[in-house]
Amino acid sequence: MSDLRRHGDVDVRRLTYAAHDGTRVPALLAVPRHAPSRGCLIYQGGIGTEKEQASAVWPGAAALGLTTFTIDPRYTGARASKAEPLERVVGDPDRIVSLLHGSVIDLRRGLDYLGRRRECRHNFGYLGSSLGAALGAMLAGDDRRVRAAVLTSIGATWREILLSTNVLLPGIDDHPRRLNAAVRKLEPFDPGRWVGKIAPRPVMLVNGRNDPAVPPVAAMDLAAAANEPKTVIYHSGGHDPVAGPQGAEVADRIGNFLFDELADTTIP
Repeated sequence: MSDLRRHGDVDVRRLTYAAHDGTRVPALLAVPRHAPSRGCLIYQGGIGTEKEQASAVWPGAAALGLTTFTIDPRYTGARASKAEPLERVVGDPDRIVSLLHGSVIDLRRGLDYLGRRRECRHNFGYLGSSLGAALGAMLAGDDRRVRAAVLTSIGATWREILLSTNVLLPGIDDHPRRLNAAVRKLEPFDPGRWVGKIAPRPVMLVNGRNDPAVPPVAAMDLAAAANEPKTVIYHSGGHDPVAGPQGAEVADRIGNFLFDELADTTIP
C-alpha cells in the first residue's frame, strides 16, 4: 500500500495484491474522512473503465459512510499491455472469457483483503455498471460475503449483449457460426445464470428504456431471473443510469438502497 492522498471527502490509498496466477492486482481504496466507515462498497464500471474513474462514486459513497474499493480489471488500466491491448481482447471470445473469469477471481481475493480492513467491518456491498455489473452478478452470486448488490445497464445473456453492441466481438452478428461458438464459451458467465443465486440477499437491477446496448427485453429477462428480495428500476435514460433525465432520482434510489442494506448498527 502506498500513495495516501486526499481527494475531497476521502483519503485515497493505492495498493496491489497477489492474483491467483502470480500477477498483481492494482486497486484503489477511498476512505471517508469526516465520519467512521460503516462498510466497504466494491465498485466496477464498464469495459475499459480504469480504477481512477471510480472517483465519481467516492463522494456519494462517503456520504453514506462507505469506503469504496475498485480494481483495474484484466487488460485494463495499469494491467494493459502492448502484447494484449484491450482492442484485441474485445475481438476474441477466449480473451473475453479470460477477462471475466480472471477479474471475478481477482475481486474475490480483494474481498479476502478487505476482510482484514477495519473500515469494512465485514460489511460488503457491490455496485457495478455494464461489464462491472456482469462481474458483480457472478461475484455476489457465488460469494455470500457480499450483503447487497446494485447491477446497472446489463441484460441476462451474452448473446443479447453481443447482438446489441458493436463493442464486443464487432461484426460477429454477420457470422452465425462464429456467434454461436462465442455464445457457447460465454454462456457460463451469463448474468441471468448468476443473479438468482444472490438471494436471499437483496439485489437492485437498474436499466434504461433507451439503452442501445441493453434492449428492454434483455433487461426484463434479467429481472425475471432474479429472486426476491429484488428491486427493479427502469428509467427513461440510456446506458449511463445517472446521466439521463431521471439521473438524480436513480442516484438517490441507489444511495437509499445501499444505505438501508449496509446499515451497520454497531456505529452510533
